[in-house]
This record gives sequence, C-alpha cells and structure tokens, in this order.
Amino acid sequence: MAEAQGVPFNDAERKLRRFLEAQSLVFEQHQRLTDWCKDSLEGNNNQASYDVAKRIFKDVVAFERAFEEFEVEFWNYIEDVDDGRDRLDQRVIALGLADHKEYFFSKIEACIARLSDVVTEVHANGFEWQFLDELEDSLEALFDVSEDLIEADIKNLGGGLIAELLEKVPSQRLAPIEVVATSNSLRRRQHVNFASRIGDSNIRQAATTLREVLSDTYNELQISNCDPRIIKAIGKCLEEVGQEFELFSPITFGIYVGIANGFKEAVSEELSAFLGRQVISSLMQCDIFLRNFPAWSAYSEEEQKAEVADSAELLAKFQTTSNDPVFEEDIREALTDLAVDA
Repeated sequence: MAEAQGVPFNDAERKLRRFLEAQSLVFEQHQRLTDWCKDSLEGNNNQASYDVAKRIFKDVVAFERAFEEFEVEFWNYIEDVDDGRDRLDQRVIALGLADHKEYFFSKIEACIARLSDVVTEVHANGFEWQFLDELEDSLEALFDVSEDLIEADIKNLGGGLIAELLEKVPSQRLAPIEVVATSNSLRRRQHVNFASRIGDSNIRQAATTLREVLSDTYNELQISNCDPRIIKAIGKCLEEVGQEFELFSPITFGIYVGIANGFKEAVSEELSAFLGRQVISSLMQCDIFLRNFPAWSAYSEEEQKAEVADSAELLAKFQTTSNDPVFEEDIREALTDLAVDA
C-alpha cells in the first residue's frame, strides 16, 4: 500500500508497538497475580491470602474479559470488520457519547480502574510485592499509550494497515486475545472451546433464542417468592449466554447450568406448576445447547471418567473445586460436614 511507506505508516507503527509493549508488561504481571489467587484459593498459602484472593479473584478474571472486549472492538472498528464501524457509531449515538474515541476511552478506563482497585486492596491487606508496584506503573503506561492510539487519525489506521503492522510485530505478550491478521481484516481467533457442531450461524441463532428463553424465565423468577439462590443460579446462566458470542465459554456456561440443575427438586416444590415447568424446560434447553460444543462434551466426559476409590476421596476432590467463588459458602460448609461423616 502506498501510504504504508510514508509518515502515517511510521506513526501508526510507533503507536502500535508502544501499545503492545505496554500491554505485554501488564499481562505478565497480571498473570503473577492470577497465579497467586489460584494458589491461595487452593489452600497453598495462609488464611489471610485465601480471604483476600476470594474477594478479588472475580475482578482479576473480569479484567481479562473486559480488556479483551475493548481490544476486539477497537481493532475491528479500525478495520471495519463486517461493517462493525457503522454499528458501533450508531451505538455511540444511542449512548449520547461524543464519538467513538469517548466510547473507547471509557472502555479502557473501566478496565484499568478495575485492576487498579484490586492492586490497592491487596496492598491494603499488607501484601507488598515488587510486581504489584510494577503492575500499577504498567497500568498507567498502558492507559497513556492506549489514549495515544485511540486518538490516532482513523484514516491513517484503516485499509489493512493495522493487519499489516501486526504481521510485522512478533508474538510477545501474555494477553487474553489472539488475533488473525489478513490483508483486509482483523479477527479474533476462535479458541477450540468455542467450536460447535452445527455451524457458526446456526449456533449463534440458537444462542440468541436461548438467551430470550432464559431472560423470560429469570424475569418470572424475580417476581416470584423463589429462593434467591435459585434466581442467582439462573442469572449466572443468563449472564454467560448473554455475552458477545466470541467471548462465550461453553465450559463456564456448562458449570453454571450444572449448578442450576441441582435446584430442580427445590424448583418443583417451591414454585407454581407452570413456573416450575418453565424453569425445568429452560434448563433442558441449556443442556441440549451444550451438546453442540465438543469442548463441553470432552470436559463432562472426563468428569464422568474420574476414578474415585470411595466417597471420602470424592469429597476431598470436590472440596478443592468448591473453593472457586462460584460456590456459595453454605455449599463449602455442607461439604465439610459430609467429609467429617464420611
């Protein structure tokens, strides 16, 4: 391309390299924080570590998804993948924002603020590690270079330029997104966990319909006398299937559906016959939907194949899993009581 040899190309290349370098540093240090949280939740550190990790882990993981959402949307806006620029411009107008730059600023600001709050809380609980200080510095640098890149003239960044630049930049970062650069577009690489058996358009249509079914069920439950834990379980399912489909995780969704299925008996006892059938039918559709994902099938089959000598060993294995924040405290207490009796 002609302009690739001139000043616009050099300026865009400089901004892109600065962005990727800053992003690399953030995700290297973020990974250390993630690993510490996982170790602490598995009981490998002290009680204070467990308590802090339990409070912050959700936000640590949420930062990855929020940043990934920003990045996919930003690159695809620049490259106008699938007419995404016009759709986003319409959303900007609907939100009452000045322009796409204000929209992307708010996205990156929210990501960085979330992780900054996590670092502040870790410090406030007496944990002092050099990588936390470095992470704070890296987050500030990332905000600055992101702002610089977002402010770039969109005309100088379009027409395949970003795709060409990314082909020149070596893989260097620990980040939650992989992209595929072609001559005229930039797309998120679909992880194998995302692949379905019935094709992209059909699985998207199924997801949209299932989202509507779960939304209707969730709304009905909210105006009922249902146990709030049942509402929360259905809400988790709705939240996952309600994501941008490229960010949807069949394994995460399957775990949430499994937890919701555990309330089927309570649903039959607590709710009216009509609403009870609606909840059970919605969960059955979730189960059918999940069968289309080989990643979920492989995960659930492995779970079924687990070789456990006796109930005590099974409880011991599940107690480790139940440390995940997705499980309520009363579930962990019940497991402890069962382990004593086993």
